[in-house]
Amino acid sequence: MSRTKDYEELPALSQSAIKDAKLEGWNYFHKRHVERSLPFEPSKSMELGTALHLALLEPDVFRDKILVIPDEVLAKNGAKSTNDYKQFEAENQGRLLLKNDDFMNVVSAYHAVHQHPAAGPLIAAKGITEKPITFKWYNTNCKGIPDKVIPGVAIVDVKSTCVVQPKKFQRQAEDLLYDVQACFYRDGCMEVYAERLPFVFIAVELEPPYRVRAYQVPDDWFMSGFSIINDIVQEYERRVSENDWSDVEDREFVLLEKMRWR
Repeated sequence: MSRTKDYEELPALSQSAIKDAKLEGWNYFHKRHVERSLPFEPSKSMELGTALHLALLEPDVFRDKILVIPDEVLAKNGAKSTNDYKQFEAENQGRLLLKNDDFMNVVSAYHAVHQHPAAGPLIAAKGITEKPITFKWYNTNCKGIPDKVIPGVAIVDVKSTCVVQPKKFQRQAEDLLYDVQACFYRDGCMEVYAERLPFVFIAVELEPPYRVRAYQVPDDWFMSGFSIINDIVQEYERRVSENDWSDVEDREFVLLEKMRWR
């Protein structure tokens, strides 16, 4: 996998760091991305998403990295609480261990993507997968790992999610700043590969019925993402120079906004 320790320790802004600054605040940003003092434990959904990414984008790594947990080392209720499981886990450090049902969900989602008439050809196409890129945004060093860059075609990002229908996916995209991710990778790849490419999200369900949707990002997403990135990068440069990582919310009352669905 391309997300090595050297990459993680590279002193540069990633799209996830920019989103953390926007969504979680600068205090959280500093603890996670500067001090690196916040422990990070991937959730089950994140582990399944990683497995699907590997299956679709790095199948050789998938075969080496993913291992199905034998039923006999689990408790009768399927819990990972037995001494046999702890021994199995210790013997397979560095591998992603999945229960059989979860593994079969990943396999089913993999086939669903390949059978999709729009998403399948993008995954099957030759391209640059999981390769780190570095570039500048103003005077700030940036880094990222696009899922897949297909020269002359598109940048592709796979999203394992429980919401694939357009309106629900749009809401999730707004909440999680997918516009920032799309703009960050598009502009970064333009600097690295000298080509401005469309950006496509492939949304995949990891449970039945394993629906798949391919969404091309519209121009206004790039505009909104660009605005957010600009603001965050400029504020980041100021805070680095002043060593100020405080948030107004740490000191004052905050007025909540009107609920957007009313």
